[in-house]
Amino acid sequence: MPKSFPDHFSRQADFYARFRPGYPQSLYDFLSDLAGDNRSCLLDIATGNGQAAVALADKYDRVLACDASSAQVKKAPAHPRVQYFVSRAEQIPLPDRCIDMITVAQAVHWFVFDAFYGEVRRLLKNGGLLAMWCYLLPESGKSKVDLILNHYYTDVVGKFWPPQRKLIDDGYQQIPFPFEKITTPTFEIITDWNQEDFIGYLHSWSATQACKQETGTDPLAQISQELKTVWPGNDSIRFHWPLILLAAYVE
Repeated sequence: MPKSFPDHFSRQADFYARFRPGYPQSLYDFLSDLAGDNRSCLLDIATGNGQAAVALADKYDRVLACDASSAQVKKAPAHPRVQYFVSRAEQIPLPDRCIDMITVAQAVHWFVFDAFYGEVRRLLKNGGLLAMWCYLLPESGKSKVDLILNHYYTDVVGKFWPPQRKLIDDGYQQIPFPFEKITTPTFEIITDWNQEDFIGYLHSWSATQACKQETGTDPLAQISQELKTVWPGNDSIRFHWPLILLAAYVE
């Protein structure tokens, strides 16, 4: 296992904390139903800005939340039932069979899969729940806005995406998952954003930051001007992200 991890988010931890979309309450309610009465301790791996950890703390007695990036952990909000710590997903400093549920939001594609699943089996109590999800590129229903977004994603910063991003584009269908999948409903993220929010979200992309670092220019400068021609004033637009969930009980 490599000693370092692919850190694509520390540079933009502030943008990540401010502009990443939140997950739907229906997702958290569904996971809570799956967990049943086994809610003493949840572990949120690669917690990022802690949004899933904090939301799930309302349903668990205790939430542990780790991320390999100390910059990300520093941006996570305090909560009386959430304990943050810095750790990679493949080697977590916790005792065996101490966790009722493990969650991974928009991150498992970065992991070393065999090592990660080894930790899942070690940490979960017998019959504990593993849930991991990702969201795809958003759509607004405004054709000109969506065309600009897709052009930026594919043509402007496309070559700067790490290869793992393809796993999200495929809806996690190519992610190895060595457990019996639970049948899950369809979920989506819905967020109303103005132009500032939307541009902030694009700033949080790893490809945006990689492009800026390699070229010395801001790839969002041009797209910001293009957006102003098709997105009037400070009006909000509703964006929809399809969300893919993989879940299983682990014996």
